[in-house]
Amino acid sequence: MNKATLQDISEYTGLSISTVSRILRGESGSNSDNVEKTINAAIKLKYPFNFTYLKNKYQFSSRTRIALITTLFPSEFYATLFAGISQASEETNFDVSYHHINPDKTDVLEYIKVLMANEIEGVILFLPMMSEPEYERLLENLPSDFILISVLPIQNPSVDTITFDSYGGGYLVAQHFYQKGYHNVGIVNGPFERTESLLRRNGYQDYISKHAEMDLVWSYNGSFEFKDGADAFDHYLNSDKKPRAIFFANDMMCVSFLSKSLEHGIKIPEELALVGFDDLPICQYVQPTLTSVRTDYSSLGRKALDVLKSKLYGDEQRGGLQSLIPVTLSKRKSS
Repeated sequence: MNKATLQDISEYTGLSISTVSRILRGESGSNSDNVEKTINAAIKLKYPFNFTYLKNKYQFSSRTRIALITTLFPSEFYATLFAGISQASEETNFDVSYHHINPDKTDVLEYIKVLMANEIEGVILFLPMMSEPEYERLLENLPSDFILISVLPIQNPSVDTITFDSYGGGYLVAQHFYQKGYHNVGIVNGPFERTESLLRRNGYQDYISKHAEMDLVWSYNGSFEFKDGADAFDHYLNSDKKPRAIFFANDMMCVSFLSKSLEHGIKIPEELALVGFDDLPICQYVQPTLTSVRTDYSSLGRKALDVLKSKLYGDEQRGGLQSLIPVTLSKRKSS
């Protein structure tokens, strides 16, 4: 793609080349409408300029429109995700709109083309069931300068991806169990078609495999749903070999398991320790309070918008860059 010129911006805005040049040098006394028009055109046409300098010079407050596309399952998790990205957008010049689609009924590519026609300049994808060939199809059929990123892990990312360190989170949980002296442990997995589930399990198992005293004696395969925790408890109750501590691949399964454990008189953590993943607000309100891997969605949102900014205002091309957001362990009474 050829570099944009001042003449391109002049033709796009209808302003003279000299006016465009003065505005982009920060030397213009032109009215705010012309300033906004010129800077928006420079962004749109990928003309290199110092956005921060001009923003301060002209007190420029233009907002760039970004869409977050997701498959919505009403839950505290999605509320936390949206709140984190909204908080990050308030700190930037991005306006983020939220779009719920059913990928089985809606063609993602065609949906994005409609958004582009409505002046959306970039898309953040949070589509858990989207496959690698589907990402490739988007890249092949969207303009090369259209900004597309994912905030879900992809095994072989073709689009730029900003996601939490799921592997490190699983590793932290196993380390916590080891330090507490819980050596016979278990796990309730998420769906294996989800990359984050595999990473959480792999981090957990890798730590266990490095410590001969530890043994993974029990496991259950769930699907991230609340009911999976109750089903996992029934499986646990009927198992001959029971773990001393269990790691859950998300909080909702852990909360459900915790509820059934208390109903059956199991003392948490004296008899059984539990740890979840995501550190949703509910973790602080159940009793006992729930230890969980903390994923900071404000940090995720800020990083995602930083990547978008560098691509919109800079000269970076997309190419499968993966950025990991660190996680920590919020230790509470359940472990």
